[in-house]
Amino acid sequence: MSPRSKSKKTLAGLGDLEVQLAEERRRLARVGHEERTAIEGVAAAREALVAAIASDKPERTAQRALEAAEARTREPWQERRSAAQRRVLVAEAAVVRFITDNLGAISAEVRPDADQAKADLEQALAGVLDAIKAWEGISSRWDVLLATIGAGASRPVPLLGLERVRGEVRAALEGDLPAPMPREEYEAAAPKQRPARVVTT
Repeated sequence: MSPRSKSKKTLAGLGDLEVQLAEERRRLARVGHEERTAIEGVAAAREALVAAIASDKPERTAQRALEAAEARTREPWQERRSAAQRRVLVAEAAVVRFITDNLGAISAEVRPDADQAKADLEQALAGVLDAIKAWEGISSRWDVLLATIGAGASRPVPLLGLERVRGEVRAALEGDLPAPMPREEYEAAAPKQRPARVVTT
């Protein structure tokens, strides 16, 4: 989540609630794990007692271990699980309420990062086209050189095979890549008319 700052205080507040929710979910998972471990402990203790009896070893220690394991399973696991589930529900409700009450502020704080992500993606895609063009330029040069000495057939330059990729990238750049924001938010913030992007590759 974004660092706590004056410009992103709403996201920071949401982050705090999300951390609390994650902790409550871990707490619920721990209760379930401890209950399963207690049940498994009874089976292990019973096996240990059987082994002690079968080998004529003193049984008292194994009996006490079994009694302790059985007592562990009688602890209020259902109540602990219900309490942990209730805490998770409360934490989930707090996150839902916060997002509902602060959606506009969250959108405003996310917008600069979303716009930057869009710009970074456009730059990266343009770089893909430039790289393909450079690769094909070298490949074409080799075709000419090898053909000049009559070696084009015996030493072919491999094909790149990225026509589909290039077409999809060009289509994306010639269109209008959206920022990673909810569609209604993006359309509301977008200008009415956008100049067409010219792709020369």
